[in-house]
Amino acid sequence: MVQPLQVISRLNFYFIYIMNNMNLQEQIRRILREEFLNEGNIKVPQSEIDKAGVLLDLINSDIEKYKNNKTTLYNASIDFKNYFKIKDENGEPNYISVGIYNDDKDVGAARMDVNNNNLLINVHSWDGMSLENFEDIITHELVHSMDKLLKNSEVFNDYYSKKGAEPTGNKFNLSKVKNSKSEYSKNYEKYRKSQHEYNAELTPLINKIKKIVKNDEYKIKLMFWLIENAKNYNNETDLYHDTKDYFTDGSGRMFNSQDDYWKFIYNMFAVIKPWTTKTTLYKKFINDLYLGIDK
Repeated sequence: MVQPLQVISRLNFYFIYIMNNMNLQEQIRRILREEFLNEGNIKVPQSEIDKAGVLLDLINSDIEKYKNNKTTLYNASIDFKNYFKIKDENGEPNYISVGIYNDDKDVGAARMDVNNNNLLINVHSWDGMSLENFEDIITHELVHSMDKLLKNSEVFNDYYSKKGAEPTGNKFNLSKVKNSKSEYSKNYEKYRKSQHEYNAELTPLINKIKKIVKNDEYKIKLMFWLIENAKNYNNETDLYHDTKDYFTDGSGRMFNSQDDYWKFIYNMFAVIKPWTTKTTLYKKFINDLYLGIDK
């Protein structure tokens, strides 16, 4: 995060240029927008992400008990006290307990209760949960726990009322307007573009990409080429078929099989596609992705 003095210094630097060239308000908006773009992603310590494997084993060892107990997130069983120990974005100690619930009406895989510092996991749809998926879920929720936007309840409540946090409405398009989107789809896109969900989706994606490219400059360039091309596709299937030979063939291939590449494309496309439809958010994403991979 850029410190206030740095912002002031940059404003002074641009002052003469502002007065002699462009509109003052527009210049200030541009400068502040550039500062915002430099924020990057919220980084979860790898040592805490590594705890997901043990947690997965512990939950699976009692999965029948959890599956037979129909509960909601409001009465989840808090079985793992202070399991994750991290610091939030303000540098404050952040101990996260883990609870388990089983709610077939809740489509979420997990929820983060930032008021009580409880990470709540819904086991209803569990059927052979993989470690990779579980690590993504845990990382996503830990980002929520660290995010200063969520930590400030007054700011977040106002933001929440404007942006929304959960997709609602009918999943089917009941409109008579041809090719229009369902209420659910419109709300879901709005939800995915919200700042707190963007933060939580970005970190697992960056972690995954860093494991794939492994600081290889050529692979990094190829990955950026792929991601920047995603905005030109309407679905993940076409993107996969048009690019798979670049990523699964040759001595420098980045995936062990076309199945691995398809899984990456499917998940990656679902995450970033909503961001490509909003110019400022997409620009921020490409910038944050570069900062995240470069460190």
